Amino acid sequence: MKTAQQQEADQRKRFLIVQGQLFRLGILEAQQSLTANLHRDVLLKSAVAHVVNSSADMARNAFTLDGLSSGIFNGRLALLLPVLAKAVGFLSRRHLLMPAGIAVAVGAAGYASWRSIAAKKRRKEASEQIQAGGMPPIDQSTPLP
Repeated sequence: MKTAQQQEADQRKRFLIVQGQLFRLGILEAQQSLTANLHRDVLLKSAVAHVVNSSADMARNAFTLDGLSSGIFNGRLALLLPVLAKAVGFLSRRHLLMPAGIAVAVGAAGYASWRSIAAKKRRKEASEQIQAGGMPPIDQSTPLP
C-alpha cells in the first residue's frame, strides 16, 4: 500500500504532466497562429483594417459635440484634415470625385430620411401610449432630432 505522501506525490506528478501538456499545446497553438498571421493577404487585410479604424476613430473624435465647437483648438480637426486631403487627392486623380460626391449625397439623404421616419414612429408610439393612459417610455439609446 502506498502511504499518503506517496499518493500526494503521484497526484502532484500527474498534475505536473497534464500542466506540461497544456503548456506545449499552448506553444503549438501560438506557432500555428503566428504562421497563419504572417501570410501576405492577412497582413494586408490587417493593415487596411487598421487604417480604416484609425481614420474612422479620428473622424468620430473630430465630429463629437465638443469636437465641432472646440475641434480646431484641441487639434482634432488638424488631425483629420490631412486624411481628408489625401482622400480628396486620391479621388480627384482617379476621376472619382463626382461619383463619390453623389454617393455621399445619397447616403446623407438616406440617413436624413431614416432619422425622420424613426422620429415620426417614436412620436406616434408616444402619443398612442399617452392616449392609452400611460407614460411613454424614455428611450435613451437614440436621441430625439
